[in-house]
Amino acid sequence: MKNRKIAVLIDSILTLIIAFFAFFIILSTLKRPAIIKYILSFLFALCLSAIVFIHKRRKYNSLMLSQRELTQLENMLFELELATDEEAMQLLLDLLQALGIDAKITNGRLTYKNTCYLYNFSKELTRAQLCQQVKGEKQKIVFFCNTLSKEAEELAGQIKERVQIINGELLFSLMKRAEINEDYPKILSKRTKIKLKPLLERALTKKRAFRYAVLSATFLLFSKFTFYPTYYKIFSALLIVLSALCLIFGKREIKAEPVLVMEEG
Repeated sequence: MKNRKIAVLIDSILTLIIAFFAFFIILSTLKRPAIIKYILSFLFALCLSAIVFIHKRRKYNSLMLSQRELTQLENMLFELELATDEEAMQLLLDLLQALGIDAKITNGRLTYKNTCYLYNFSKELTRAQLCQQVKGEKQKIVFFCNTLSKEAEELAGQIKERVQIINGELLFSLMKRAEINEDYPKILSKRTKIKLKPLLERALTKKRAFRYAVLSATFLLFSKFTFYPTYYKIFSALLIVLSALCLIFGKREIKAEPVLVMEEG
């Protein structure tokens, strides 16, 4: 998944569409054949879209290192979400051993001395899931997950003396420290079945919901001043659908405090 590159492409396409309708509204006041207006509007919009694409592409390239790491993080979380328990546990075992922690898998549990390493990489971790997995555990717990819901984050703060949460971003930081983020084998290298919902969650973000809603309102407003309001209304409806998809499937970014792997106290 290369979300940053996709974002550049989406911004350029949206600029092309918006600029086309805007230029067409302006040219509609001129007494010229409709085909001439369409061609000129498209050419003007294409030039503006190319400028936006070049600008955003240069900005993307200037941040290539950090963006590349972000892509690695997104790919890793996507793979872990679809991974089996054995695959996820093996990744964590390799990570801990690379960090110098002699953890072992015993009876289906990943442990080291008085610390138990648990994980749940499926979607957003809820409070109920967190309670279920840490309930009755007598050892110290280091819990690996993708992201936390607001309720689960509050619970994690209440039990932080016994349970340490490591979200996806911190997990990637540990992998980078252990120098296994670059060449770690792909968990999905032999997997062929891809689920639709995780793909949507990676392609759509909550941050874009407001932008799509504003664009929808703008096109709806433009429809009042053009000779072709139907096209504007259709595109406005499509943008509202995109905004709704962002709110439903988009991931919420959670800022977590830096933590270290627990060691025997």
